[in-house]
Formats: sequence, C-alpha cells, structure tokens
Amino acid sequence: MAGARARALPADAAPPATASRRRRLAPNHLVALGVALALTALGLVGWAVTGGMGWTEQDPSRTLLGLALNPLHNALHLAVGLAGLLLWRRAGGVRGYGLLLAVGYAAVVVYGLLATGRGWDVLNLNRADTALHLAAVVLGLVVALWPRPVRRPLGRRRPEGTDPANGAEQA
Repeated sequence: MAGARARALPADAAPPATASRRRRLAPNHLVALGVALALTALGLVGWAVTGGMGWTEQDPSRTLLGLALNPLHNALHLAVGLAGLLLWRRAGGVRGYGLLLAVGYAAVVVYGLLATGRGWDVLNLNRADTALHLAAVVLGLVVALWPRPVRRPLGRRRPEGTDPANGAEQA
C-alpha cells in the first residue's frame, strides 16, 4: 500500500517472525537439484542421439558419453529429472525425490544386471548405464537420509538478565 507508513522498530527489537529471510538450503537439496538437472539434460540431449530410433529398439552404437540410449530410456531420464526439479526445494519433496531415486534406480540396476545384452532389454542398457544408475541409487540415499537441520525460532530473543547458557535469571 503506497500510503501506509511503516512502523518503526526500536533498535534492539527482534525482527518480526513474518520477516522475509533467505533460508539456506541443506546440502541434500543441492545434491537433488544437481541430479535433477543432470538427468533432465541427459534426457533432452539423448533425443538428439536417438532420433528416428524405435522406442524400445536396441542399438549399441547409439551412445552419449558411453551410455546406451533409446527413446524410452530418454523419456525415463527426463521424467525423473523433471520430478526432481519440481521437488528439490521442500524438505518433504526432496526426501521423496531421494526415495524415488534410490528405489526406482535400484530396480533399474537389477534390471540392467539381468537384461544387458539380451534381446528383451527394452531400455538398451550397457554396463556404463548400470554404473550410472547405481550412482543414482547412492545419491538418492544421500538425499533421502540427510539429517534434518535444527530449526531455531525466528524473532525470539532471550529476556534481559538471563544466562545465555541455560536461560536462568542472573543475580
């Protein structure tokens, strides 16, 4: 409101609890963002490598940085990457994304160990893919299991005349 005057606070007053403060992100949020960006980029750039290829076709020559790809594989990387871009900022969302990475890619690792080089491998996997998927499992566990930060209430000050160590009144 243009005509409203701001209320002046005494110099020693704590800022109101509703004051906008920039929250520092925990490391697991940044790891989740990095994984999400990498998977999204891999999914998008993979389309250039696999253009004109059938969705579940196997072609070991269609690789990107040593990773065998096909359109279905690209779509999965893109979907998981975009999910991470939606979930990385909130504490519950980042933990859910970590679990998605850990559980989903653990299943893909098992699938890769069984399907690589077989005629029924619909994802066109190779050993490098399985190694990348195993790294995604580890990163997913880091993201999901990172300890929650200790929260201190905003705007609370200890009353004057109290001991900072335990809050007891000083003589």
